[in-house]
Amino acid sequence: MEPEYAKTIELNVTKNLNNRLLLNANTYYTLIEDAIMRVNTSLDFQINQDEFFTEAKTNENTGNAEIYGTTASASLRIASNYTLETDYTIIKGRNIDNDLPFTHIPPSFGKQLFMLTLTLGELLFSLCIMEERPLKNMM
Repeated sequence: MEPEYAKTIELNVTKNLNNRLLLNANTYYTLIEDAIMRVNTSLDFQINQDEFFTEAKTNENTGNAEIYGTTASASLRIASNYTLETDYTIIKGRNIDNDLPFTHIPPSFGKQLFMLTLTLGELLFSLCIMEERPLKNMM
């Protein structure tokens, strides 16, 4: 197996409005040469034939791949001790040389956070969200 090599380009824009609202947007593209992915093994055997997952997997170089995505976030200071933050990230990827699913990048995700700052510390309320990934894309 050969090592992976990645080339990445990224663009980030941040805007601070009156020290109350901070907006941020980021986008990137990564080209991976000799991408290492989990694939069915070429060996002729099965593991745990009575179990649901019976095919043996191995890591192999599978050619070139790309990963690209974007993140948007905002932080709003409602009052001196109240802050509301939100962000969302979209990530996509594909193997350019063949049609293998990308198993090692997360689905799209985000979070919302309400923060109360007190003299004793911070109190956080958060909500995390994540896109569903079909089982066929995890094999």
